[in-house]
Amino acid sequence: MSILAEGATLPALAEVSGYVAIRGDGPNLPALVKADYVDISAEGATLPALVKSGYMRIHAKGATLPMLVESGSLYIEAEGASLPVLAKVSGSVVIEAKGASLPALAKVSGSVDIRPEKADFQAPKLYAKGFDNFRFYDGISYIVLSSRKKGDVEILSCRRAQIKAQKIIGEKLFIAKKGDQTAHALDIKTALEELAFKTGERDIEQYKNMPKSTCKSPQDWAYVYRMVTGACQYGTKDFMERKGKLKKTYTLSEILEETKGAFGHEAFRRVVAG
Repeated sequence: MSILAEGATLPALAEVSGYVAIRGDGPNLPALVKADYVDISAEGATLPALVKSGYMRIHAKGATLPMLVESGSLYIEAEGASLPVLAKVSGSVVIEAKGASLPALAKVSGSVDIRPEKADFQAPKLYAKGFDNFRFYDGISYIVLSSRKKGDVEILSCRRAQIKAQKIIGEKLFIAKKGDQTAHALDIKTALEELAFKTGERDIEQYKNMPKSTCKSPQDWAYVYRMVTGACQYGTKDFMERKGKLKKTYTLSEILEETKGAFGHEAFRRVVAG
């Protein structure tokens, strides 16, 4: 369901077993208690009775959800979102806006992705130490535990940004950082090798302007993707695992669709598809 007109009123609507997109300003949905997917892009939207939602995306200022207690993955990219009683997120939290405050949030099942160049975030019941050391590199969120220099490369000791009972429980790994280039791995030696691979010369001539019908296994496409973009092995493996069960082969058209939003996608598309 999409609400495009300003001032739309649906006074008796209580549940939507699908998608709710709020585009028009000043919608009135006073009885909506539950929805599977809520996408708010109208400023000042208020859902006064919404208690539970699936995926929730807020990309307009001043959204107010005073009764929302639980949601699926939560994505906030606009200032002034008010979710005062949200206690549980059964997916990941992504924050790309200043002033996000979730005072009741105590549990996030997935990762906590804070984009520090765009966001600050307060959720003391989730993690009382704050989120100043959270970073987002190559499509993955981390908390930086310590750093040191090795020549002109900074070595960051990190954990994946997953929190349980006020503790960081994500996998430990290392990031090699030189300027704005980063590479990550489970050990320092591999992280440095991956950084050299990413920043070095790679012969990609054979991958230019491939037919959209080109068919390869997931592993072969992963190799092509790494060669073209410089993506590290850890990130590529993580991306494939998050996709779940994979087919035996994919066409280039399918790969372009599957990798939308991933690190390096646009560079990959420009090379392989022209």
